[in-house]
Amino acid sequence: MQKKLGRRIACLWIPSHSYSHANDIVDILANKGRYLPDVSQVKGGPQELWPAHKKEIWRDWRSAFLRIGESKGKTYVAITRGRHVGSPPWFHMNDWPRFKITQMNRLRSGHCLVPVHMHSIGIRDTPLCECGLEGDIQHVFFGCSNNTYNSNEEELDRRRRRRRKL
Repeated sequence: MQKKLGRRIACLWIPSHSYSHANDIVDILANKGRYLPDVSQVKGGPQELWPAHKKEIWRDWRSAFLRIGESKGKTYVAITRGRHVGSPPWFHMNDWPRFKITQMNRLRSGHCLVPVHMHSIGIRDTPLCECGLEGDIQHVFFGCSNNTYNSNEEELDRRRRRRRKL
């Protein structure tokens, strides 16, 4: 519809009755506009326009999100790919304290005290783990031979069996 009319339409929410001088001017101009001869070919208000443009707006937002994510927030973009927009966060059903949610988000994004992240923020000179391999979150938790949970298979089996009994 925008292309058909040759106009750009933007719907914005502006708080009314906020005693803002600029808002008062907008109210005056809007009331004057109500009484102008009908020059618009668009019938209806924002309620009718919103559903038609909602998909286009989200598509444009997601494209911009992915484009910006090529240079900033790469880990976050890799995790979400922009799919989460409009849906509740992963923790919405949990009654966890904020610090626990923060810790989980740091683990999910790799923004925790692992060699790769510490190197990226300038705390370490190298992203390598003490074992010589790249020290990302996956490696530290599941692959590092220096991690006693990973190197001691018997201990792991014993813990798994104990958990199953609980």
